[in-house]
Amino acid sequence: MPAEAYEYWVSLATRVVKALLRALKYFLHNDQQQEMGLRILCLLAAAPFKVFTAAVAPLLSGTLLELLTEPQYLPHVLGHSLLGMLLNALCTMATACGHPLVQQQTRKALSTIVKQERYSILQDGENVVHALVICALALPGEREVAVRAGVHSSEPVQDEPLESLGDNLTIICRRLVAIHVLGGTTNEDAEWHRGWIASLRGLCALVVLSRQYRDRSEALLCLQRCLLDSDIEQLPVTAISMLYEDIVFPLTEQICAPSPTVASTPSESGRTPDDVAVNPTLPHTFVTSLLSSFAPQPTTKSGIGGLAGPSNSTKERNQQVAIDLKCRVVGLLPKVFLHYVKSLGETPEVLQELWQRILGTLYALYTTPTQNASNTMPSDAQDTKWMGRGGGVTEDEVVLREAIQETVKNMIYVLAATLSEPACEKAMQQTPYFWTSTKNLLRTFDFAEPLLAYIDTLDH
Repeated sequence: MPAEAYEYWVSLATRVVKALLRALKYFLHNDQQQEMGLRILCLLAAAPFKVFTAAVAPLLSGTLLELLTEPQYLPHVLGHSLLGMLLNALCTMATACGHPLVQQQTRKALSTIVKQERYSILQDGENVVHALVICALALPGEREVAVRAGVHSSEPVQDEPLESLGDNLTIICRRLVAIHVLGGTTNEDAEWHRGWIASLRGLCALVVLSRQYRDRSEALLCLQRCLLDSDIEQLPVTAISMLYEDIVFPLTEQICAPSPTVASTPSESGRTPDDVAVNPTLPHTFVTSLLSSFAPQPTTKSGIGGLAGPSNSTKERNQQVAIDLKCRVVGLLPKVFLHYVKSLGETPEVLQELWQRILGTLYALYTTPTQNASNTMPSDAQDTKWMGRGGGVTEDEVVLREAIQETVKNMIYVLAATLSEPACEKAMQQTPYFWTSTKNLLRTFDFAEPLLAYIDTLDH
């Protein structure tokens, strides 16, 4: 299509979209006609790809942000159907449109929903979490958005800090913990706990799949703060077990021992219209499947807005810092256990079983060669290095092994001090062979002699 014809087509489409958006604001403002507004929003979000990116998204993003920030349009707590449609529209814009202003307004709209508590956290918290994850993985990092907005956009972009979607997930976690602490729920399988686990899964997804190291690192920091929240003094044993089965163990596997078929970072590929179609049911299942070892790698929305793939120097830099993430994730294995060890003391057999699994996992990581060394070295370097594999290890392996060694040492000393407290006396009486089984596992480590001698000094 000639440039003049394209511009004329865009101008006509823009006029139609503006008219629909005026109708959208009118109908959503009136409770009796809100259903009609939802139909218009659904129509706009389902527009053909080229129409959506050229005419709909640049206008719809600003309108949705206005609807959420101006109190006269919508009720403070959004209804389930209305919230679902808004989240779907925001996800569609995040995955389909690379315009920096659209990206910024989409991010701010999501942050407004979270920070102003515009939703029922027990009913719709999981949907908000999954929408945040989808948008965080589709949108460039906040620093990248700012750079692209300044360089490529002729439209004014507000000069203010962009919101971190990882921080928004932390806010959701904190709200759910507050509900738990205030005694709003008593059932072990209460809604607060399901939402809390979903939020933690979301942070795990950002750690594993974010394109930028900075985003992965910040997500891991948020995850650690949520897992080790000082306000959570007690958790049911079933909840702690779920914490490890759904969060800690899968994250450790994905970061520290990824399978050959699953990359630790999303691939950089082009985008097609089919890639960006957002199924309304997707937010409810997306994060749940991300950390499954058997799940296929999800389609990524990289290359948004014509963004070039990472340069070789970027890939090398990401590889250099990846070991930092591994060491921090390894540190979470015992930290979470020690944080909740007094709760685990109520069920000594679970305490001992989980402890043995943690030690076994650390030993597996300690003795297993890292996958990334062969995935990132040039092929000629691989041949030379791995032919001499029997006599040496890679630098990353040395660093990871040292981190595991310090982790094991520290957790033995801290655990011994904790289990000697009166609160854990009953648990130790019911597990008389706790330290004996611990010694049996420790003997598999080549640095265990001082630890074995220390355990022998304990008064069992």
